Amino acid sequence: MTTEILDVIVIGAGAAGLTAAYDIHHDTSFTYKILEASDVIGGRLQKLEGFADFPIDIGGEWIHVPPSILDEIYNDPNENPTDTIETVQYIQTYEEWEDEEWNTYDLWNTDYKFKNYTWFDFFNDWMAPGLDVELNCTVDAIDWSSTPVQLSCENGKQWAAKHVIVTSSVKVLQDHDLGFSPSLPQDTQEAIDEHYMLPGLKVFMKFQRRFYKEAFTFVEDHEDNEIPESDKYYYAATFGQDSNDNVLGMFAAGEPAEFFIGMTDNQIIGNLLEQLDDAYDGAASNNFIEGFVQDWTNSTFVKGVYTYLNDDWDSLGSIPTMRQPLKDRVFLAGEAVPADNYEWGFAHEAALSGRFAAERVVELLDD
Repeated sequence: MTTEILDVIVIGAGAAGLTAAYDIHHDTSFTYKILEASDVIGGRLQKLEGFADFPIDIGGEWIHVPPSILDEIYNDPNENPTDTIETVQYIQTYEEWEDEEWNTYDLWNTDYKFKNYTWFDFFNDWMAPGLDVELNCTVDAIDWSSTPVQLSCENGKQWAAKHVIVTSSVKVLQDHDLGFSPSLPQDTQEAIDEHYMLPGLKVFMKFQRRFYKEAFTFVEDHEDNEIPESDKYYYAATFGQDSNDNVLGMFAAGEPAEFFIGMTDNQIIGNLLEQLDDAYDGAASNNFIEGFVQDWTNSTFVKGVYTYLNDDWDSLGSIPTMRQPLKDRVFLAGEAVPADNYEWGFAHEAALSGRFAAERVVELLDD
């Protein structure tokens, strides 16, 4: 039986949920709680330790804007994370294997990488401390027919709050996993369904020696893709790190990732080694030590890597629709709901989306 009515419940402890709760925790006296389905915070921001002599981002990895965004997210005039967090600017070119030769191309954007640090570390070290998080609480019912909103988790726990910020992935919303009652308004559900949650995975392979280029693709992986956001590329995961290891990363999203659905980890790695052997004269198989696969498509509480929208107003118009609160009780946030532009799919935009939702909730609570 629910005995306490909280001011705010945040569903999901990823970048959006942690940032929303961080602002409420530090800037107000309102009561709140984060309900996280898994046994760890971070959402799609997770790290791999022990595989190499540096921590590896197995979720979001690059910083797609200047690193000062970390200071903006942390939002403390007395302290800047970038005073202690090291980052390096990423390379501006990549190479592509086509017709038995390498061709060099420019990268269209300027990205940055953490040095011996990860996106997960940033949120775990700077944003999460002190926050009230309930792990292993998979929300399966949200009754928003009146105030307070009533929520229940699969483990039987029940909660109530005046306002709810939902940061679940688009695929979770599309699959109706949260059990909204009443169902979401038609325009909201249609806006959610406009998004395509890209299947995706990351693979890391350790080798005895460095035989591969810094960043590269195979033209065969891109020739027939119908979804523009589809991608598959390899990169030296050791770039910018203090490392004695030789670790090659591979990221696939969209159609190239669909190829791997249903494969075991060993089958996935075997397929990649075969492709690498073709371009590097067998060096991949001859130097392979071990590999690690993070398949986000099969992650129960995520079901993909990030969202994609067609570049037309029918699709882009879904974002402001999703930003609209539902009777001032339920607010959607996350990488698919950027706060003030159309830069979906990024960790920093997920964080700012959570902040935007928190600001609107606080305004209502202040009235």
